[in-house]
Amino acid sequence: MLFIIVNPFGNLPIMMDLTSAFSSVRRRQAFTYAVLIAAILVFAVSLAGQQLLDNVFHVGITELRIMGGLVLLVLAVKNIVAGPAGKKKGGKLADIVAVPMAFPMLVATVSFVTGILIMQKSGFFVLTAVIAAVFSAVWLILVFLSPLFSRLGAANLTIISKIMYIVLASKAMKILLTAIFKPGV
Repeated sequence: MLFIIVNPFGNLPIMMDLTSAFSSVRRRQAFTYAVLIAAILVFAVSLAGQQLLDNVFHVGITELRIMGGLVLLVLAVKNIVAGPAGKKKGGKLADIVAVPMAFPMLVATVSFVTGILIMQKSGFFVLTAVIAAVFSAVWLILVFLSPLFSRLGAANLTIISKIMYIVLASKAMKILLTAIFKPGV
């Protein structure tokens, strides 16, 4: 389930677009860092669970989902209209790796909720194994399929990424609407 939520196949065209100004080595670094950050985020939030949100941040899952949905929506709309952040002159890995690539693209609130549930139902070792397997597979897909996407050419990649940004905006709206109108779901 976590692999489906992370959706490396759907995120790859967008991540390729975000890193289009990078060399293949820098793109691989960006993907590696994004996957590591995403895995660490899911692991940490899964371990700390609801206690972290309630007692430290004083934020509930609903608020986290709304904010995650808003960040995704802004990212999608910005990139549909203006183009990706990675294309700006002198774009740095740090500008895009943690936000938006690791969070909220690879992992968002639904990933955290899934991790919390795995921890509660199956325990630490299963959670660790699931996160290691899922994010290893995600890394392999991103790193080894990116050269294939590079061969599509700039125009085709732009078309594919714009379509995926529209899908991302739709996903963001679903997260927002669900959080607002069905907060317990």
